[in-house]
Amino acid sequence: MESTKRQRNASWSQSGAGASKRRKTSTPHQQGGLRITVALRSNSKAAQHDPEHSTPFVQDLEIADVSDGSQETSSNESGDERQRSLGSMNGDPDDVSLGFNSSPDTGSVGSETDGDINSQNDEFAEWRWLEQIDVCAHVGKKKVAHCDAKLIRRDWMRYDFLTEIQEPNNKEATKLGLDLFDRYGCLRREFYEHEVKLGTGAWNNELDQGDILLIGDITVDFLYRRNGFATKIIEALLDKTRRKSEHFFAFARPRFVSKLYHTGEERERIETTIGEQFFRSLGFRRVGTSRWLAFADSGDHPSRFLHRMSDIAIFGYSTHPGVVSHEIHAIMGILLDATKTDSQCVRQIKQIIRRMDRRVVSSTDSKGNSILHIAALSRRPKVVAYIRSQFDYMTTARNMEGYTPVQALHSALDTRRTIRALPTVTKVVSDSFQGFKQSEVACLLALTGFNPDYDSTSDAAPSMDSGASSIESNTLSDVSTASDEDEDELFDKLSFGLKLLQWKNKRHDKFSRVLKGLQWRYGCTCGECIEGFLSPRMKFALGCQAELKHALLLKSNDLSGREWVRLRDDHLRYVSPDLRDQLAVNARMRDGFANICELFALCLRNEKVPNETNICNASRETPRDLELFSITQSTWEYLTNGGTVSAVATMVFEKAMSEDQWAGDGTHEEDFKPHEALPVCRNDHEFGFVSGMCGYKRVTPSFSIKMGPKMKVYGCKACENESSGSE
Repeated sequence: MESTKRQRNASWSQSGAGASKRRKTSTPHQQGGLRITVALRSNSKAAQHDPEHSTPFVQDLEIADVSDGSQETSSNESGDERQRSLGSMNGDPDDVSLGFNSSPDTGSVGSETDGDINSQNDEFAEWRWLEQIDVCAHVGKKKVAHCDAKLIRRDWMRYDFLTEIQEPNNKEATKLGLDLFDRYGCLRREFYEHEVKLGTGAWNNELDQGDILLIGDITVDFLYRRNGFATKIIEALLDKTRRKSEHFFAFARPRFVSKLYHTGEERERIETTIGEQFFRSLGFRRVGTSRWLAFADSGDHPSRFLHRMSDIAIFGYSTHPGVVSHEIHAIMGILLDATKTDSQCVRQIKQIIRRMDRRVVSSTDSKGNSILHIAALSRRPKVVAYIRSQFDYMTTARNMEGYTPVQALHSALDTRRTIRALPTVTKVVSDSFQGFKQSEVACLLALTGFNPDYDSTSDAAPSMDSGASSIESNTLSDVSTASDEDEDELFDKLSFGLKLLQWKNKRHDKFSRVLKGLQWRYGCTCGECIEGFLSPRMKFALGCQAELKHALLLKSNDLSGREWVRLRDDHLRYVSPDLRDQLAVNARMRDGFANICELFALCLRNEKVPNETNICNASRETPRDLELFSITQSTWEYLTNGGTVSAVATMVFEKAMSEDQWAGDGTHEEDFKPHEALPVCRNDHEFGFVSGMCGYKRVTPSFSIKMGPKMKVYGCKACENESSGSE
């Protein structure tokens, strides 16, 4: 028996040695040194974006001796060993196919020297913010590995990030944008604020800034794997990016797609894990609980001190088969039946729950959603209130994404507010937001313990005519001093027809509920928005801009009328030619135009929405001093001669947006620091939404007017052509 074992071992050793010997016939050191080339596809883009001290854009890395089995490691302060081997004996995931293709093509990627030699190969030539980078590894004359990457110059397209990132029709870039970032290219706040989705907490809003290096497919020839080529390729790519960008973060979404295997779910899980281990060995760490790993170039970043074994793994956690009872299926069917009213759903669900075991009630669907999650996401406020009253513990239960029912609804509503998925593209719709529906706000209130008095037969989406522009401007400021007799009137003004609450508690409780409903209806997250939508930071930005424009326009009155109109052409975008002619000859009207800006700022200082009604009311008030008297008189001179408040107010919104930190050039951030002490709100940068809620045109970062009644931009050829076509 013993001799038989030795014979088998000897036979195995001989076969293994033969296999090893055969493998060595194609090792790199016998065919020539390793050469890594980093090539760009557009010299002009590099010249436009790269720092002045940037080195030439082609890197050739010659490694003379590539020994099979040699390895070198280094450790950072966390004890994390970074693999730098050119050969691996221990099976570490240095070289695996991490993209859509199982092996590289045999062609070579050209290198640029002068001019856009490879511009014909730049499939993204029309997008100046997107640079294609190719990294190739050659052994001798043979191309054995390749990585394609994209350097995204975020500041060049931040104003419309989610739209721009989809235009090149690159799946990975689109997925990166939609998975991690908001409309302005900032990391979604849930990835560093949500108690579960923040993951390890290694990442914060520092990911809002800097260029984005998107690492795509990495392919290594099968015979050349386990030689550290993938590691060397990524290191060369990062080294090149350091010289092209002064501040960047690298992102990768590890996955394994190979034509060599018929991969089932378990195989995919294993191979995705291998890809994640490879990137973690290079210093990449997971962003929150997403599928994306990120790399910070700064050695002081918290992610660099997080051991790779401490990073979280999330593969397969998004869904689970679960065992859903027949009763839960029936409840789900009732909730999803659009033909049933809320009250009918409550009656039928009560009958089912009475017959159910308590443990069965706690069942979830494949995504971990309880019946309270499903009721909330179905916008069934009365059902939510009933389930919450019977099973209060469900309010803290989390689904597979880590959301409680109220968090799941908030997330779903915010997603619908921001984007709309179409068959071929995801459209950004933030600027057209007019408030959430009555049933949605009622669900949020019910989830937090308020019993909604809700009629499901009147659930039309709020129109702009019924928005904040129709409210008396002093409504909210009068809440704290209102008498009992004023409660009904104030409630009517505050709720916009929403009868969401039962008036059974004390006065301050009633108003706090109404105010909470307003805040949730318009997406306020700071709790301090005027009438639910005008945030403190937005108010500060608009006030600064209104006062600056007021001073600038008055100072320009030293000029002749014609010169004033010519120099202030960008301020008169919404002023008709006839009115411009009047402004050129009437100094008092010019003062009135400028003073609208001051009245705009006055409304903000008085905690009022700067809509047309409030501005006109301010101009009619009895002047308390000579200065205010002059302002009101010149304003009426302007308004009674054909001038409009909207022409001035829309200009103020556009100017404020053009200097915003994310929607514009950021000069407001540089010039005014006091806003840093103000609370952060979801509505801080939504200029289109706020301008529309004030009754004006919904401005966009491109300064075009898309929503609401038509407003002609004088001097705009598109508007003139549209006008002539309609005639």
